[in-house]
Amino acid sequence: MSRELNKIAVRELGERMEQARTIVVIDHQGVDARSLDTLRHRLRDAKADYQVVKNTIARLAVRDIGLTIFDKLLVGSNAFAFTDEEPGQLAKILLHFAGEQKRFAIKGGVFQGEMLKRERIELWATLPVRSEVLSSLIINLKAPYAGLAMTLGGIMRKLIHIIELIKEKKSSG
Repeated sequence: MSRELNKIAVRELGERMEQARTIVVIDHQGVDARSLDTLRHRLRDAKADYQVVKNTIARLAVRDIGLTIFDKLLVGSNAFAFTDEEPGQLAKILLHFAGEQKRFAIKGGVFQGEMLKRERIELWATLPVRSEVLSSLIINLKAPYAGLAMTLGGIMRKLIHIIELIKEKKSSG
């Protein structure tokens, strides 16, 4: 790469890192290209992306934006997964992929500027994502009202049945 192209790559990576809510550093050495393409598609569906970056460019980018906490992770063959969304979905996809590909390893990451160890990212993968929590909350909030509606409906059906019986008794008697 020419010097100018390197500068552009450093600037673009730095901008992406600044925009991202969550960044995960991954060791992907030994994982075949077809499998990585599958991962990219899964991440794209979750509004995340995956980028393989040379360590020199990554070090320059993190230094330029002040994320030097990444320095110790930038050893070996690295890639970055970025998302602007909730981190749980990204963690689930990466952990699932790591289960399929034994050579794929999550090294650590950053969430809103705070350093994350691999264990914390793995923990996120076990937690429900925001949409799951919200739907569960709605169901739980709705349940008492649904129960009340069913109870009142049952009372109304019984009342109508009693009125019909009374009407039938009066008409026959």
